[in-house]
Amino acid sequence: MANKYAQSAGNWSAGGGGGIWFDAPAAGSEVAKPGVGDDAYTNGNIVTLDENVVCDLVTASTTGGGVLVPSAATVSITADVQSAFAGTMLTWAAANGTLTINGDVTYASTFTSGMLAVGNGQTLLVNGITTCSGTGTAIRAMGSGSTTLTNSGNTVVSNTGNGKGIQTANGTVPVTITGNIVISDGIGAQLDGSSVNKSFTGNLVSTSTNGIDKALILVNGTLTWTPGSGTSALTLGASAGMQIGGNGAVLNITGNVSTAWSSAGNAIAGPIYLTVGIINWTGSRTLADGTECIIKQVGGTLNFATASAKLELANSGTLICLVLGGTFNTADAGAGAASIVNQNATSYAAFLNATAGQRAIITGPAGGGGGMLVHPGTSGGARG
Repeated sequence: MANKYAQSAGNWSAGGGGGIWFDAPAAGSEVAKPGVGDDAYTNGNIVTLDENVVCDLVTASTTGGGVLVPSAATVSITADVQSAFAGTMLTWAAANGTLTINGDVTYASTFTSGMLAVGNGQTLLVNGITTCSGTGTAIRAMGSGSTTLTNSGNTVVSNTGNGKGIQTANGTVPVTITGNIVISDGIGAQLDGSSVNKSFTGNLVSTSTNGIDKALILVNGTLTWTPGSGTSALTLGASAGMQIGGNGAVLNITGNVSTAWSSAGNAIAGPIYLTVGIINWTGSRTLADGTECIIKQVGGTLNFATASAKLELANSGTLICLVLGGTFNTADAGAGAASIVNQNATSYAAFLNATAGQRAIITGPAGGGGGMLVHPGTSGGARG
């Protein structure tokens, strides 16, 4: 493996005599362009991607610089991409172009406008893990910029610092995330922008205990969430897995949801936490034996029934909805009433602080009988 350094701006392909690549950050000898087995340092310079890149690593390190996508170009980097510099590493020649990164993206600094910034007409695709270990933002998309992150069945966003893995901001900002979002600090994904074209397929895992961090926050726009198998929103202590936190936010859940909630800490947010906006959970769903789903609502609208669809849940586990504010709909004139059918004597469902009419959709075996149900972060309530 060789380290190769760009000592001036220029094309990636410009290696060898008269080229930009050297074997040292300053002075040294000219070398061929980086290839398989090489680490490429942008070294404070902007390198134009005039061809597809294949090497081991492309990094701005702490010195800055980065790569530029030519106007209307479709190019790829097959390598890990890293930066520890307080500035962007990706620039675009025009409001168009497509960059595909086949590798992991890692940011370890403070720049909040995005190590990789995507704007109007620009498209970024990352096939790997996006990690932020600093206080900045690894990927930030604005306007009509489109971002797709894919690592199906595995971790796609990993946040270990107090920053953000991916943030979509002003504009329509379509985004597709496939894989699991896993955080121990900060925010994994903060999704804003008016687009209805937001899609997340995977699970949420948060091990933070400070009550501020979230695996995913939906601020605005419509997100379609297809949970993966297993635990779909995990929180330990005081941090939510999924938070709906904007008046224009609509979350459509199109699969089975199970959550896990440790007793560690004094939890102030449920694994799924609705403050404002709308959650629609409808369709024929199941909750498996030994699993639970906990939703805490302090505002907004929680729909188990809409004009066109209703939730029909075969419940073998534990369903808890803590309704402290907002609107909770369990029936609609269009689709009719939702149904929560307990499947055995050990399954139960509870709508805490709900009306008798809302609780009436819970049927089936008693599921442990009456009494008070106390769970971390709740004040208790009668089993439904």
